[in-house]
Amino acid sequence: MAARDLFARSTWFRKALKFSELRHDRTYIISVPRGILPLDEIVTPEEGKDFPGTQGKAFKEFTTELAEQIKQSVPAGSELYFYVCNKIRRVTKILQTDYVCFEPTKGTKGIGEQLQKFNSEAEGGEAE
Repeated sequence: MAARDLFARSTWFRKALKFSELRHDRTYIISVPRGILPLDEIVTPEEGKDFPGTQGKAFKEFTTELAEQIKQSVPAGSELYFYVCNKIRRVTKILQTDYVCFEPTKGTKGIGEQLQKFNSEAEGGEAE
């Protein structure tokens, strides 16, 4: 399956993906533990199911590797927009010296408010 379909069962994911595609030149998916994935990359859903999760040393190593993947794929100085969970946002601290990082969903009051933001943009409204 294409990476864009990996999390397609999630309403939040589908709306965030559409939002990102409407607003940005290029969109990647961040998958624990796969890292960044182009939308059309072929993956199997079973890959990575044995990853220990988002805790401790393994996850810290993952965020460091993720930052390196981004540095190899995206030119320095680019603007990066992260529509991700709080733990993945940690990567922005690693990247902020080489990129301009934005976290549009940071500070929202949960998934409901984020979905409203995505819906507003999809309907032609202005998103902040």
